[in-house]
Amino acid sequence: MPASTQKHRFCAIGIHKGKLEALMDKFLVLPSAQRNLSKMEILFQNKSIEDALQSAGFSPTEPHVVIVVESETLEHMTELLRDEEVQKLVENAKEFGFQKSASVWAADLQPITGSVLGCRRRYIGIYTTPLHLSAAQFRTEFQSDWVEKWTALPAVESNKVNLELWQQNTAVDEHMHNLGLSRAEPAFVVHGGSQEWDEDP
Repeated sequence: MPASTQKHRFCAIGIHKGKLEALMDKFLVLPSAQRNLSKMEILFQNKSIEDALQSAGFSPTEPHVVIVVESETLEHMTELLRDEEVQKLVENAKEFGFQKSASVWAADLQPITGSVLGCRRRYIGIYTTPLHLSAAQFRTEFQSDWVEKWTALPAVESNKVNLELWQQNTAVDEHMHNLGLSRAEPAFVVHGGSQEWDEDP
């Protein structure tokens, strides 16, 4: 079983610095997308916690759109990415720089404090590997340091925030390369969810 495959769930993540609504509308009506995808979410950035993040020392965020697609198996995702209509749609997206500004990769989902399914508010943190660390070193330090510190925060517990860690893997890298996308930088995505957030994290 591929590393990114859970029972009846294969996930891929797309991160783009721009607007994708029109492209996704065209993508979703393609027969291959309707046949092979079991779920797709588009997460639009807002500024609801920006002040709190800057107070905690984070740099101002750039506008991003995060797309999460799921299929039952890797084979379903592979069939989708090999589809001629999908390839043509991605090729036509060059006109607004999709290939150069998008990062797409398969992900292993690791629940940290629970599932975000059904949560009304979502929080996304994108962390790329620092230049002075290898991907393996960053993975070890990130999991032992960041995860432990954040899960221990009183605000995370009191607001019943569920956290998932999305770990990048290479299951669809070759397909992304064939579509003209650059190979994704090593990264982690922390996906948080809650029904409400009453105080700053």
